[in-house]
Amino acid sequence: LGIASSRFKDLYLSGGVFVGGTGTANQLDDYEEGTFTADLDSSGATITQSVSRGDYTKIGNTVYFNIYVQMDGTLSGNSNQTHIVGLPFTSVSTSQRVYMNFCTTRFISIDNGYNSVVGYINNNDNKIQLFQVGDNVLIKELPSGNLSNNSGQIFVQGFYHVS
Repeated sequence: LGIASSRFKDLYLSGGVFVGGTGTANQLDDYEEGTFTADLDSSGATITQSVSRGDYTKIGNTVYFNIYVQMDGTLSGNSNQTHIVGLPFTSVSTSQRVYMNFCTTRFISIDNGYNSVVGYINNNDNKIQLFQVGDNVLIKELPSGNLSNNSGQIFVQGFYHVS
């Protein structure tokens, strides 16, 4: 038909893109990629990390993230719960909107009867609470005293919703 194909180098849309329909539910109006510092925190504890890395992709109201933390150096742990602080956005404030995220660890002590660690993001929060889980046991906080200052590692991958 004589229509020449053209290629765009950059395309900027200030109002968003409608995908699969013209309703507001079909409008993608936000996309962002970035990095953040993910630090371990526990009230009264001293934790030093040699690596504190997080990256995220925000598509609309959903934030997908990957976190890697390695502890080498100072650790003065206690029985208080361990958190990962520094998420790039605060989760939605809707009640009963919580997120369990995949978490794996290396050189972290887990109490008897428990077999893994999960990351939990509560509503209206910008931190991940770390819990121990197992079969036929109640979920239990991961205390900072269970961390290792000799190459202890925590990997968390997940998502949460924002306003």
